[in-house]
Amino acid sequence: MPDAKKTDVLNQAVLALVFTLAFAIFFAPELSLPLQLVPLGLFAALVFCKALWSDSLLTALTGFFDTDGLLYVIFLSVLMLGASFESSFEEAFEFALLLSICLVLARIYMTLVPIREVLEAFYWSAILSLLIFVPLTFGMLIQSVATLEKFTAFNFHPNLLALQLAAYLCVMVWKLMTGGWFMKVLSGLVGTVCIIVIFLSSSRGALVGIVAGGGFVIGVVLVDAAKRHQKRTFRVSAIVLALLAVLFAVVQNLESTQEVLATVDKILDLSSPGRGLDSGMTGRVDVWQEVLRVLRDGSWLFGHGVRSSDAVWTYEPKIDNSYLVILYDMGVVPLILITWRFVRMLRGATRNYFCAIDDEQKQFHLTCGMFLVVLLVTSIVERSLFAVGNPFSLLAFLFFATPTRSLELQGDRSMLYPQRSGLLQDGSISAPRPNQES
Repeated sequence: MPDAKKTDVLNQAVLALVFTLAFAIFFAPELSLPLQLVPLGLFAALVFCKALWSDSLLTALTGFFDTDGLLYVIFLSVLMLGASFESSFEEAFEFALLLSICLVLARIYMTLVPIREVLEAFYWSAILSLLIFVPLTFGMLIQSVATLEKFTAFNFHPNLLALQLAAYLCVMVWKLMTGGWFMKVLSGLVGTVCIIVIFLSSSRGALVGIVAGGGFVIGVVLVDAAKRHQKRTFRVSAIVLALLAVLFAVVQNLESTQEVLATVDKILDLSSPGRGLDSGMTGRVDVWQEVLRVLRDGSWLFGHGVRSSDAVWTYEPKIDNSYLVILYDMGVVPLILITWRFVRMLRGATRNYFCAIDDEQKQFHLTCGMFLVVLLVTSIVERSLFAVGNPFSLLAFLFFATPTRSLELQGDRSMLYPQRSGLLQDGSISAPRPNQES
């Protein structure tokens, strides 16, 4: 095995360990700040070693001075530190400094490492994490199934656990599409466990995010089939939809179906006065309105300081909305930069899917798009859009720090449509002309 190959394997193994530690710390009786810094410390050591032995260290350093490096790393860090410098929350500046350091480290790392390697590490971390998690919680899972009570385990908040498993499910779908038979079986089993635990955790936000991600996948595939004039795909899809409609009409009034629906209603608390569909998203809407009222004093412009929302909203429910948290903590400009960054990456992943002719590349970019959809949708009811305290947020953070040029059909330019594609002035790949054949 070449030395470069060994280095890549070692890099993936250490990064997988970082993700696994970020998951495993929630097994601790108390989730303290020093404990949360352990995976970040290992990540910092990984970045240092990767940069030290890299032949492209100069490229990594100059990555700070291209457009997205200046805008999304340096400028954003300055805004975070500025918003936190004189914050009434005493620890705001320390948290802003930590987040800025992580952003710089992530940028260096992602300049040297392709995003595909990060997803590979995340995949194996998901396998390892669940191999630890399931045996330790098997009794609690069985009890939750038997009693239909919300599943909780260790120091995991049910919604946070479901969020991690939603990210794991995305990479399981990737390996289901691209792996060999062993990988397909393994990914199918782990993906099934993820769905079961998410459901038992009664996390409606994670379920909605997964449905949105699945809808994105189906929609993109159907549009691609239409562009390729694959009529068979449409015929099969129409037949499947018709069969599902007939099946639903037949079984909806059956007693067994009503029992299943009642079980789903009980687990997800759809009719509960406190968590039901008419509860204002479990009281979140009232909190969001209160946040917007507070921000009318003009503080929306510069923010109150990183993590200051935690200090103000100590009661339940907290501001479980990433967009409002960023607006309250950092101000409107960081909110626009962070949100636009992820939306732009989603657009790029979708474009790359349509430009690639290799099926493996298509499925990789489809997976990236699915994860980004899950991230953007769940961020409406979660706080993980721009953070580093758990595997889901850390993966999103690495996506955020990835140089734009690295997202352009990475490492596979020779596999593009050679006669149909061209390199634009900004380094992106032009879309193929629809009237030409592959």
